[in-house]
Amino acid sequence: MSIDSSLDEKSIRGSVKNAIRLVNENNFTSVAFPVVGAGSGSFRQSRALEIMLDELDRIHTDAKVTIVEFQKKRR
Repeated sequence: MSIDSSLDEKSIRGSVKNAIRLVNENNFTSVAFPVVGAGSGSFRQSRALEIMLDELDRIHTDAKVTIVEFQKKRR
């Protein structure tokens, strides 16, 4: 694993953690995420999703969490 991919993973985990903290603090009942890091972050979507799901398993929330996967248009 390169230093850059390690930092990207840390960034993805931090984004998920901070978002869920806000969800919990504001008593939201649901939240939807795109796959963080897979767009402009240029992280592989499958790996970014894996990291997000792992981080969500570590965090408690009563909110319903939805992850939206965008597909690139085929030409």
